[in-house]
Amino acid sequence: MDCQYNNGCSCRADEITVFRCAACGTYKSNPNKRKLLKENPDIFELAEELVPTKIRDVPLTCNAGLCLFNRSGYCRANSIAVIDNSDRKMADCATFIEK
Repeated sequence: MDCQYNNGCSCRADEITVFRCAACGTYKSNPNKRKLLKENPDIFELAEELVPTKIRDVPLTCNAGLCLFNRSGYCRANSIAVIDNSDRKMADCATFIEK
């Protein structure tokens, strides 16, 4: 993903915010990463066992009121996944499950 905070499939932002529409409000496109991904679409596809797990405890504010994991404005999922939504030039919370 071309987000400037993405580092080895781990978000390096100080805080993550998910909007009401389940879009990642912290996502910020990095034009250099976007260009690299367009020219080499398979460059970051690695087998799971080759990608080191980088677990961080990052505060996650969730405004998606219909999400199963939203508890009083905070995400209570064990982990989240964010996917690129190039149609909207945003990233979406893939962990979102409607109540």
